[in-house]
Amino acid sequence: MERQSAEAHRDYRQANEKFDYFLTTVTIAMCGYLVQIYDASGLRNFDVVSILGASSICLFLASILCGFHRMEKLIQAKRKNYDYLRASERIGDISRSAASGETVLFNGEPADKNKILSEIEKCDERVASLTKEMNDKGGSAEWLYKVRNNTLLLGMALQFLTQILSGIL
Repeated sequence: MERQSAEAHRDYRQANEKFDYFLTTVTIAMCGYLVQIYDASGLRNFDVVSILGASSICLFLASILCGFHRMEKLIQAKRKNYDYLRASERIGDISRSAASGETVLFNGEPADKNKILSEIEKCDERVASLTKEMNDKGGSAEWLYKVRNNTLLLGMALQFLTQILSGIL
């Protein structure tokens, strides 16, 4: 059962990453197109259509920045997760070796009980620190996800309104 949940989580994470890349790429393409066709001359006259068009481009740019920052946070969280797993495995290896009566080696030399306990404590502290860091990265990535999606939606709504008003005015 554990294997299935790990595979499901991996599949979810990969799909989530692909969606982030796709959404950010599409937003870049839309923003590039809008910048090419945008006529800034109406800004001098405070033309509503020009102001709405410029605002929608700014919102698309904000969405792009949030998308890139989200990807960066997720990459950092993955690195922290890797370090967390290594530290956890180190604790398990040391504990198993000590419990089975095997000689525990650090840097090729046999370790006494105090050295073993010290190493386990150091790994425990690292695990606790990494857990906090991963939670912080995950929380900020979730916030960036919401901001990216909301700025994208608002930018699309403003662009839609711009297109309607440019046909009317």
